Amino acid sequence: MAAIYGCVKRDGPDPRCLTQMAEALAHRGDGVTDHWVQGEVALGSGRAAVHDREDRAAPYTSADGQTHVVLDGAILNRKPLRASLSQQGLETRSQSDAEIVAKLFESSGLDCFRLLRGPFAIAIWNGKRRELILARDHLGHKPVFYAKTVRGFYFASETKALLAARAVPFEVDLETLSHFLSFRYVQAPHSLIKGVIKLAPSHALAYGNGGAVTRRFWAPSFERKHDLRAEEIVEGLDEKLRETVQAHLDDGSTGAFLSGGLDSGLIVANMARILQKPFPTFSLGVDDETDEVPDARLVARKFGTIAHEEYIKADFIRSLPAMIWHLDEPSDEVVVSKYLGARMAASLVDRVMSGDGGDELFAGFPRYLGVRDARYLSSLPAALRNGIIAPLAERLAGRAGIRTFIGKIGLLVEIAGAGELPQRYAQAIAAQRFRPDAKRNLFTERVWQEVSGADSHKLLVDQVLESDADDPIEKLMYADFMTRLPEHLLMLGDRTGAAFGVEVRCPFADKELVEFTGAIPANMKLRGRKAKHIERILAGRMLPEQIVRAKKTGLRFPFAQLFAGALYPFLQSVFARSLVVEHGIFRSEYIDRLLEEHRRGVVDHYVRLWMLLCVEIWYRMMTEELHYEDMTPWMESHLAASGLGPEDGIAAATPGSAERPGVKGG
Repeated sequence: MAAIYGCVKRDGPDPRCLTQMAEALAHRGDGVTDHWVQGEVALGSGRAAVHDREDRAAPYTSADGQTHVVLDGAILNRKPLRASLSQQGLETRSQSDAEIVAKLFESSGLDCFRLLRGPFAIAIWNGKRRELILARDHLGHKPVFYAKTVRGFYFASETKALLAARAVPFEVDLETLSHFLSFRYVQAPHSLIKGVIKLAPSHALAYGNGGAVTRRFWAPSFERKHDLRAEEIVEGLDEKLRETVQAHLDDGSTGAFLSGGLDSGLIVANMARILQKPFPTFSLGVDDETDEVPDARLVARKFGTIAHEEYIKADFIRSLPAMIWHLDEPSDEVVVSKYLGARMAASLVDRVMSGDGGDELFAGFPRYLGVRDARYLSSLPAALRNGIIAPLAERLAGRAGIRTFIGKIGLLVEIAGAGELPQRYAQAIAAQRFRPDAKRNLFTERVWQEVSGADSHKLLVDQVLESDADDPIEKLMYADFMTRLPEHLLMLGDRTGAAFGVEVRCPFADKELVEFTGAIPANMKLRGRKAKHIERILAGRMLPEQIVRAKKTGLRFPFAQLFAGALYPFLQSVFARSLVVEHGIFRSEYIDRLLEEHRRGVVDHYVRLWMLLCVEIWYRMMTEELHYEDMTPWMESHLAASGLGPEDGIAAATPGSAERPGVKGG
């Protein structure tokens, strides 16, 4: 885990620029800072010394001073790459991964990034061509943002560094805000700050002579399939997954997030057979029937891990400004588990493994089936589908939303009316968030005139159409690989890990594993209506039977109940004095309607209300240049509306775990 940043300016960089960026990104390193300045370019990197015992994240400058490389992340195939370079007469003399990148760039140019394996964001100054190169890894584990301005070209791992260096002023990109409200994440190349661009996964950018050109160097492929028997494919997957986990273990102390599911269970199982010694696992629980900790315990006991458990308390709401400050953008409620999990792991390990990517890899999302099968309802008249059935189902489902049978029927009917497969996929992603008609009611007239032409659905439709897959489910998997996985799950892992100085690794989002599974026939991923078929076969060899047979639930917290009950006055107070409303972006009357409908149980709006709350907090911190600690008085003043002072909890404390034999409390 590290930070990279820098600028290119014809009149030479201001020395304060690097200092301002370094200070803004200190949480990503907070150990060793390196600055390099030559003529019109300045590059910087910050890294935590504890994660860099062998100086693998150290920057590198060529002997002639013409090439300088800074790196966030790691090159996991460093050994074979060093051997290949040596055969070409390009010896590497340091332990730095940045030197490997420099030598590969020297021999292969921009094609070098295709050869790398691992999570990385890279900046290279090519002095011979007076050119700056930026690159983001294949699946988008590591972030990099840039801004091309009249004063120069700036880049950084997070947008807060660009703002700190005054590369751009803070101004909301309203079209991107509209896209976020549809999808809960910000898809590259967009960012929420006007003038700032997010480099897309598996892309490289070359900036020189005042111009910037981007080039894609990799894409997931589903075109070619393994010409093997099913048993041989399972054996191959077993071997490839173990090799991938071993590659991501790298060096340093490592633990694992452990839920009650297949993905994290298989990661832990492979870690156990590789390490052959106890290692820490971290599990989050909730005090209701969806609690996954009991299933996580089964896996922890089977493999003898040092289990740590923590039950989420509703007081997490006080940490929301800190979560959003570290993300640099609003998010959905998934940030809570990511943030609390990273906090739990940080004091015990340098690195923690996550099961993120498993659903994309093995077709695990229920929505894949819904999007595919909704076509059977498309024969219903549009007026009946969209005018009667879908709205009626949403209201009948009430606060329980799509968790009820009628709610699921309503969702399927809504998706069916969207059109062909790509359009149905986009509709499914946006269904629980803000549909176009909802955004029309939420935005003020002035803003709507600006954003109404921005087609959010097209962003996802284009991704589905871009895939080389023949199978419809694999087309949707491709779209998730290129959008939700990097810009939501991997982003949350990167930023929440950085918040606590722990690196989050996601072996399922490894480019070599993605290439292997892309060649697995689609019917081995989704067999009939059974998701993750081949993963379950593999899990059956290693995990307890209860885990293999369990249905996917996911960690749930009673946000809907809290927003209708204990936290309703808090939300009412926040939105009554909303800065986003005051500045003419959102309409207060529509937010009031969402609040009231949710309170009365008419419609489940908790996801939408959560997103609006995050937008409000993010916008306030950005506009007023506040650190999250500066937000404490603001948060407490609104929590007081719910009768909750700093000393008060929001929900009864849930069971701890310190008293359980063999289990350490969080």
